[in-house]
Amino acid sequence: MDEAAKTYAEELTAKAHGEDLRAFEAACRAGDVLALVRLLRSPEALPTAVAQNSWIAPARSVSALAASQLGSLASGDDVSAVEQLVGTDAVARLVAMVGEGPDRRDSAILALSFISAAAVPGLAEQLHTANMMTRLVQVIVRAAELSVHPQILAAAAQACRNLFATHEQYKTAFLQARGLDALSEILALEDDDAKLETIYHLDELITDPQTQEVLTQFADPVKNTPIIQQLQQATLSHDEEVVESAKSVLAKLGTAQD
Repeated sequence: MDEAAKTYAEELTAKAHGEDLRAFEAACRAGDVLALVRLLRSPEALPTAVAQNSWIAPARSVSALAASQLGSLASGDDVSAVEQLVGTDAVARLVAMVGEGPDRRDSAILALSFISAAAVPGLAEQLHTANMMTRLVQVIVRAAELSVHPQILAAAAQACRNLFATHEQYKTAFLQARGLDALSEILALEDDDAKLETIYHLDELITDPQTQEVLTQFADPVKNTPIIQQLQQATLSHDEEVVESAKSVLAKLGTAQD
C-alpha cells in the first residue's frame, strides 16, 4: 500500500504537481513521521485517485496518503513512530478524519487499527480523549449507508478492541458508545474472518484478562442484544474456528444451547 503511494507520488512530483504532494514524497523517503502528521491537515487534492487496495477507498487527497503511510509505519514491531505521534495532534486528527470523505475515513481507520495496538505510554488516554471508539462505532453501525467494506469495519472494531483491552474503564466507554450494536453489525455480515475476529473481541470484552473470569458488568448487557442469536447461528458455520469460538462465548454468557 505505502509503496504504491510512494511510487505514485514520485511520478507526480516529476510533473511538478502540488507542494504538499512533493512534501509527502520527501517525508516517505526520509521516514519523517512529524512531516506526515502535518500533512494530515493538507487540503490538497490529488490530480487522479490512487488505488491502495481492493477494500480501501482510492486516495483522492494528500491527507489520505499521509494517514496510510503513518499506518504503515505503525504496523511493525518498532513503536518509535507511534511514540512520536503521541507528542502531536495526530490521534485527534486521525479520529476527525473518520468522519470525513471515504478516502480519508478508510485510511484513518486503518491507521488507527495499527497505532492503537502499540503499547506506548499516554496513547490510550489520547485515543479515549479523542472519542475514537464513538467515531468508529458510528461508522460501523452506518456501514450499509456509507458503503464501508467489511475489512474496514473489522479494522474499526480492532482499534476499539485495542483500546478497551487496556483497562476496564474503556470497556465501559465502549458499551456507552453503542459498542455492542457495532459488534452485532459485524456478526451479521457474511464474512467468516470478520465474524471470528468479532467473537474474539466479544470474548475479551466480557473476560478478565488476569483471572479469565466472566465480568458480569460487561457480560450481562450482551444478553439483551441480538448478539446471542447471532452467536447461536455462528455455531452452525462451516468454519470450525467460528463454531468453537461462538460456543465458548455462549458458555461464558450462560446461554449455551444443548
